[in-house]
Amino acid sequence: MDEDPDDSAKSQVLNNYPILKDIINKCDLPTIASLQKVNRRFREVIGIVNPKFTIHSIAIHIGSKEINLDIYKNQDEQIFPTGSLLNISYQKNGENCCIETLDRDVRNIGRRMEDVFSRDLVSILNFQKFPLESLSILDTSAKGSGFPLSFLNVVRFILEEMRWQNRIIKTKELQFTSMTGLGIGSFCKCIAPRILKKYTFINYGPSCANVADFEGMEMQAEKLVEYEQSGVGTLGNVSKISHLKRASLEVERMGHEKLVQLKHEFLRLGPPKDFKILVKHLQPPGNSLGPIFGDKTSGMSWFYRTNFNGKVLRIHISNSEEGSVVEFNFVTILDVTIGAMVQVELLPTEDDK
Repeated sequence: MDEDPDDSAKSQVLNNYPILKDIINKCDLPTIASLQKVNRRFREVIGIVNPKFTIHSIAIHIGSKEINLDIYKNQDEQIFPTGSLLNISYQKNGENCCIETLDRDVRNIGRRMEDVFSRDLVSILNFQKFPLESLSILDTSAKGSGFPLSFLNVVRFILEEMRWQNRIIKTKELQFTSMTGLGIGSFCKCIAPRILKKYTFINYGPSCANVADFEGMEMQAEKLVEYEQSGVGTLGNVSKISHLKRASLEVERMGHEKLVQLKHEFLRLGPPKDFKILVKHLQPPGNSLGPIFGDKTSGMSWFYRTNFNGKVLRIHISNSEEGSVVEFNFVTILDVTIGAMVQVELLPTEDDK
C-alpha cells in the first residue's frame, strides 16, 4: 500500500531537527507544555533546544480531590483578573487523573493525580529562565485517614520527581498556607537555600505551631532575610529567628524572658532589624528591660545604645484589639523620644568575637 502523503509529510517534519527547533523557538510556554505531550520526538527535541521563559510566580492549591497549578508571567496577572499564563486543574478520577486546562482541553491519563502533577511541575520548572519571585502553596486537603489526597503525599511525589530529573526549585519567596504546617519541612528539601529570602507561613488551624521552629528547612532558614507568620502559635527558641532582618509574628503567650533574650540578640547582631510580634497574652515586663518611658495607655518604650555607628535599639509595646504589639527596631539618636533614657548595655558584637 502506498504511504499516505499526509503521514509522509508529518514524518519528514518530525525527523527534521532544524524545522522542529525553529518551531519550538517560536512557541510560548503553554504551547511548549502541550507539545511535550504530543509524542516522544517532540519531547526529545524540546529537551535538546531547552527553551527558557520568564516565570514570575507559581501558585499551587492542593485540595482533597484536586490540585490546581497556576503559572504567572508577571505580577499584574496576580493583581488583576487577567488570568494566569498557564492554568492546569488535576482532578481525581478513580485511580487515574483527569486534566483540564483554561481552553477546556480535558484529558484522562492512566496515572495517579499526584504523579501527573509532579511531572508537569518539574517539567515546567525546566523552562525557568530566572528564579521565581514567589511560590505559593495553599493546602486545604482534609486531614485524617480515608481521605484521597494529602500534602504530605504530594510532597513525596514531588521529591521523587525532583531527584529523578536532578532539579531544585529556585524562588525568592515561599508562601505556605495550611491548617497544620505538616509537610513543609520535607518540601523545602527541594528549595534552593541561597536564593530563598522570604518565607510566609499562614496557619488557619488551631493554635499549635512553634513560630520559631524551622524543622526540616534549617538550611533555608539560615539564609532567610524576612519571615512572616499569621495564625497564633507558640514562640520557641528566639535565637532561630534573631538573624532575620524583618519578621512579623503572632503568638499566644510571651514572657519577659523572651523580650530580654531578643534584646540581647539584637544588641549583639546589630541593625537592620524590624520585628513586630502580636502577643495575645503578654506577661508584664516589669523592670526586666530597665526604666520604662510612657505607660500602658500611650505605649511603653525602651532605648539602648549600641556599638553600631550610633544606632539605638528601640523596643516599643502598644495595645491593640487582638492583644499587645511588641516592636524591635534600630533608630538614630535623633529619633529617640524627648525625655526618654538611652540605656547603656553594650554587649560583644559578632565582630568582637
